[in-house]
Amino acid sequence: MPVRYRSERQAEALQVYRPAQPVLRSELRLEPCRSLRRLHQPILTSDRLLDLPVAS
Repeated sequence: MPVRYRSERQAEALQVYRPAQPVLRSELRLEPCRSLRRLHQPILTSDRLLDLPVAS
C-alpha cells in the first residue's frame, strides 16, 4: 500500500485494503491488524506523515 501511495496512486493503494477487509471479517472472523488499520487511515486522508523525507 505505501509504495502505491507514494507513487501518487492513492486509489490503487486503497483498492488493496478494501477487498481484504470484508474477507477477513466474514470468512476468517478477523479484523485487519492494527498496523494495517493505522496505515489505511493516513492513506485515506493523504497524511503528509507518509511522505518520504526529502534528502538535502
